[in-house]
Amino acid sequence: MKTFTQQPNLWKHMKTHTGEKPYHCSMCDKAFTQRANLLKHIRVHTGERPYSCKLCGKRFTQQANLVKHNRLHSGERPYHCRYCTKTFIQQSNLDRHERVHTGVKPYSCKICWKAFAQTGNLTKHELSAHGIGKPGGFKKGTSTHSCEEKCSIPVLLCSKTGRILKKLPTKYQQHTGESVEIHGEACNL
Repeated sequence: MKTFTQQPNLWKHMKTHTGEKPYHCSMCDKAFTQRANLLKHIRVHTGERPYSCKLCGKRFTQQANLVKHNRLHSGERPYHCRYCTKTFIQQSNLDRHERVHTGVKPYSCKICWKAFAQTGNLTKHELSAHGIGKPGGFKKGTSTHSCEEKCSIPVLLCSKTGRILKKLPTKYQQHTGESVEIHGEACNL
């Protein structure tokens, strides 16, 4: 259980559980639980970079990013791998590296369930194997879905969401001018 010494800190924390986001960006549709996070976000729109490196002059929107950057100059690498002697500037780099040792693959494809250790590899897979993220609406793809016998029957995949389109052959035909059968008899889609 998390405890707080001051009531306002508890109120801020509780917003993370309620989903309440009372601070709205006037330049886009993002909303935040805390005013400070909104102010940091607004710098994306204004281009303001108030934190600068004293050694090279590079500027940052957040102080935490300047701290990480300064480690490049100082050589400080405070994050140590538990399995080998490698060290890292950032916790996220250590976490990604340690998956090499553990074999953990926390990111999986929503179409074929193939698992990946890094989000970048999942994104590449979804684009090349399923056409997800590709402009143009739809792509004919293949998926092993929940049939009794793991079949590989061609299905329609929405390139934006990657979902299998079960009942939209006419929508696909409108986009491509091509008619297509969505699934075969062996499939229970």
